[in-house]
Amino acid sequence: MVSTVVGQKCPRCARQSTRARGYPGSLLLLRAFGAGLAVAAVGALVLLKVGLFGGILLAAGYGFLVGEAVRQAAASGSTPGSERSRPRRW
Repeated sequence: MVSTVVGQKCPRCARQSTRARGYPGSLLLLRAFGAGLAVAAVGALVLLKVGLFGGILLAAGYGFLVGEAVRQAAASGSTPGSERSRPRRW
């Protein structure tokens, strides 16, 4: 038995995944980086077309959209709770 934070576990159950230890896979990092870069590039083009009259609120919304895109790209398919399109089975 192995002593863990939540109690005693067998060695197989006590092993943590690399993501739980804070080391995401390279594919996950590339997907999140690519999504952030794509949304940031499109947002920059929109800002150039519209103009910079929005000020701080426009910049805050822009940052939120880029962050949300990165979060969605990093979470898609990685955890059971991230699949929102599937109905729950009771």
